[in-house]
Amino acid sequence: MADTASLISDDEECEASSAVKIKSALKVTSTQSNALPNSEAVIEAVVTPKNSSTNVGSSTSPITSGCDNSKQCSESFSNAVTSGSDMSAAASKRASSDNATCQQNIPSKKNSRSSGTHHSSRQSHPASSSSSFMSRLKINADAQVDDLPDASSSLTIVQSDAIDSNTAAAEEVTQPQVRFDEDLQHQGPSTRSNTIWHMNYHEAAIFLQEGEDNDKFDSHPGQRSALPAYLLTHSPWFYALDLAASLLLLTLAVAERPSLELFDGMNEGIHATVELFALSVLGISIGMQLKWLGWRKFVRHKRSMMKSTAWLVMVAEAITVIVRSSSHFRATRALRPIFLLDSRYLGGVRRFMRQLLQSVPPVLEIVAILMLVLTIFTTLGYYLFSYYPEDPYFTTLPQSFVSLFVLLTTANYPDVMMPSYARNRWNAAFFILYLAITLYCIMNFMMAIVFVVFSAMEKDKFRKLLLHKRRACQLAFRLLVSRKSPNAITYQHFTGLIKFYKPKAKVREVYLTFKALNKCSSGRLRLNEFYQVYTACGLAWRPSEPEPAWYCHLPVPGPAIGAAVRKMVTTPIWEAIVYLVICSNGIELLVLTLLMSAQGGVPENSHITWYQLTFIAFYTCEVLLKLVGLGLSEYLRSGWNIFDASVTLLS
Repeated sequence: MADTASLISDDEECEASSAVKIKSALKVTSTQSNALPNSEAVIEAVVTPKNSSTNVGSSTSPITSGCDNSKQCSESFSNAVTSGSDMSAAASKRASSDNATCQQNIPSKKNSRSSGTHHSSRQSHPASSSSSFMSRLKINADAQVDDLPDASSSLTIVQSDAIDSNTAAAEEVTQPQVRFDEDLQHQGPSTRSNTIWHMNYHEAAIFLQEGEDNDKFDSHPGQRSALPAYLLTHSPWFYALDLAASLLLLTLAVAERPSLELFDGMNEGIHATVELFALSVLGISIGMQLKWLGWRKFVRHKRSMMKSTAWLVMVAEAITVIVRSSSHFRATRALRPIFLLDSRYLGGVRRFMRQLLQSVPPVLEIVAILMLVLTIFTTLGYYLFSYYPEDPYFTTLPQSFVSLFVLLTTANYPDVMMPSYARNRWNAAFFILYLAITLYCIMNFMMAIVFVVFSAMEKDKFRKLLLHKRRACQLAFRLLVSRKSPNAITYQHFTGLIKFYKPKAKVREVYLTFKALNKCSSGRLRLNEFYQVYTACGLAWRPSEPEPAWYCHLPVPGPAIGAAVRKMVTTPIWEAIVYLVICSNGIELLVLTLLMSAQGGVPENSHITWYQLTFIAFYTCEVLLKLVGLGLSEYLRSGWNIFDASVTLLS
């Protein structure tokens, strides 16, 4: 079994081919029925932006693949990949030269060190020794019975009977002895191997999802019995149910006393029952988390313990209100936002609040300096201005402190200094010096410290997110390598991973994602290539050559007219004309408003004029021309077009 350290070692074999072409043609042809179709289309990768996620590396370069008939290519490609047939000799001859394997292009690590010479990954080879990329995927080569995973999933392994599961030693075991479940012991070797790989795919997908969501690996399900509870609480519909229960709990404040007069006659037991229902839904999440974590890990999880404590107190209080049929002073209602902040959809807000609270301790020193200066000026102001009977701001020492504290915000300036300034103009120097020290110096220092500390924490958090994703890739990689290929992932096992990680991904998308990751075109993914899996899975694939426009199917002269309209509405001259008309309309409205203001009234028919109708007619023609030239689907892709159409309809 390969050691973890060997998985993260530098792979000199693929470093030499790190320069990848921006667009590489994957023109794959075949004369066999199960091979790829003899057609060409171009496919490009477009990076899909994500808010809450941090990429492990730089974005993957676009990959192109070719066929004219996209539908036929997709169907034939699916048959080719699922059937696992070898590529024909014709496909091998037509494959591009950049698909040569790293083993052919680069000498071995041992020979490279001994010779001391530098070999480029762009060396040319005879055409007879090169083979296509698809033929090197070896779809069937690793599907043998004896090709077991190099590291079995913990969801398949059962701990030895000699170790008690309740002891601390059982939790520290990282490499337990492999012993299969009872249902696997009675199965054949082939079925058993497939079941092991199935669980490995599932657990590897869970590791990748935990890396993407920044979930600690301590919450990873450690045994098969914890998997149903984990999958239930991490499903999209359960996330939505948890969010709905949290929002329902917050909206109860509208019906509880003191609230709107509309709900004054409502029985106390009604909103208490609704509150208990919402808490019951939230309790399911707590119970499921307790099931897969266990007591010890659950107690060590601070946020879960805080949420559970607040949940228990609020349940007890809701039951008390139902039993008594009367409400009381309930300070625990202030804890309800905890459940909303703990939901999955507010992960960014939760992270921001955590960093904001962590940046408070370094600011306490400057706050102490501010309070010291404020105390000094409070005492000095009391002794200077307390004997003025007409000055109400410095009559007592506490009143002096409050006055100067409010002056720190300039809310009572210059009222606070006017009585003393009326007695002597030199008294203004006291307030000017106070504002210069506190407001313009200390407050700016405080803001600078907060910015520096918060920025440092943000960078540190970004680094931790990056390392967390890399660690997730390492854990998933360890479950996807086999004993025959302990240092690389084959296409078959990568497909099994994507089946659980991205269930909606199509066969074509899986292949293109694998091709984008496999920069050295060896047909197997090394660890340094697998680090880019988050970026590659975030790509959206579409044909680089757009589909024929809708007017191409019209009879003559429909295509010519549609093409002319499209060319007109996409030219910069047309945009300049539209902007000129919009500016003219704005100037016309401004002049009309000035004239009506000079006349001292607004006529009833001032907004219905012939030039207003002219502008509206022009905007309507613009929308119609864009719909004809671009088509409905392309027109609605632009937010500005939707905005223009909405304003035109409202006008």
